[in-house]
Amino acid sequence: KHQISGIDGSNVVINSEETKIDNETVEHKELSSEFVVCNSSNSEISLDGIMQTLKLSHLRDCEIKSGPVARSVMVSNCKDCTIHIASQQIRIHDCTNCKFYVWCKSKPIIEDCSQLLFH
Repeated sequence: KHQISGIDGSNVVINSEETKIDNETVEHKELSSEFVVCNSSNSEISLDGIMQTLKLSHLRDCEIKSGPVARSVMVSNCKDCTIHIASQQIRIHDCTNCKFYVWCKSKPIIEDCSQLLFH
């Protein structure tokens, strides 16, 4: 499992070769079978690769652009975010005022959310 957390006001790009924050290469976070993005705000995060599962939690004012996720995506405790995802299954819990650009093989599972917009 790999994760990034505590990102504030940055532009993050992770692909198969490198991890960049605000165009500076940092310690590489490999997109692996399970990837987690958590506890971040005011940031744009691009995950350019294939993952088995993706967990997004405790994000504020973030834009997440994800490559394909083979199994499931779990989104929880996010507020004022824009999320682009393609997955087999998407679960969304405790989110407020988020926009989703979704391609999913099944219907999203949504619990305890408000003001969501789907495209």
